[in-house]
Amino acid sequence: MLMNETQLWSKLEAYSPDNPTDAFSFSQRLARENGWPIFFTERVIAEYKKFLFLCMISPHPVTPSDEVDQAWHLHLVYTKSYWNDLCKDILGKDIHHTPTEGGSAERDKFTNYYEATLQLYRDKFGHEPPDDIWPPTHKRFGDDDYVRANKITHWIILKQPWHRHIAGIALVVLGILVSLASWNFAFLIILGGAGIILLLQYVLRNMSFDTYGEGTWDAYRRDRNHKAGGCGGGCAGCGGNTGCNGGGGSGCSGDGGCSSGCGGGCGGGGD
Repeated sequence: MLMNETQLWSKLEAYSPDNPTDAFSFSQRLARENGWPIFFTERVIAEYKKFLFLCMISPHPVTPSDEVDQAWHLHLVYTKSYWNDLCKDILGKDIHHTPTEGGSAERDKFTNYYEATLQLYRDKFGHEPPDDIWPPTHKRFGDDDYVRANKITHWIILKQPWHRHIAGIALVVLGILVSLASWNFAFLIILGGAGIILLLQYVLRNMSFDTYGEGTWDAYRRDRNHKAGGCGGGCAGCGGNTGCNGGGGSGCSGDGGCSSGCGGGCGGGGD
């Protein structure tokens, strides 16, 4: 990194959106609203600060991942922290967030922005972005359908592909066929009931009633053992502090991503 980039990154790295006097902090709220463990949330916040760094030094609009975008959305609600502490005191620029216009052209545009952002990340930080926070483009812009849900009144259950339960399904079918072949009603009830119980156990064992990550504890365990990489040294120089065209947003029906400002602090993105 160039000297001015190093100074900027040092300021961002030391910055925290958490207010130590708050009983319920920014990071705790971000974790609660997304169903994330706190350690994963802390990693998302670290990647959010890297995204802000890329906003400032990029010669082109940059687009965050969905996880990073959630941190950005929430931070915008903390108006004094975002506009005064971050944009004014640390960045010296306003980084705006503007909704997408929607449509296939916007989707293609933000797909390109996102790919360029991932490459800039590699160039500046010297390592691959963590794929559980910065997924590949086809996952970032895959089919999504998000809604807010009150967990007091609603169950949140992961939809698992049917083929992952093939063993349990086969067991039930086998039990029914054997029972029918024997023409023994009592045996049918016993064997069929046992098969249903085993199927339910199999399904519940492979489901998570949490909203974290992939919705399974495999993702939870993987993240627990994952260590986020730091800022790499010897990175390429600044791409330029020119202005940029903004736009973007996470959109609905898989329409887009978000983009934000580069050197001029222009642009935007989000819903």
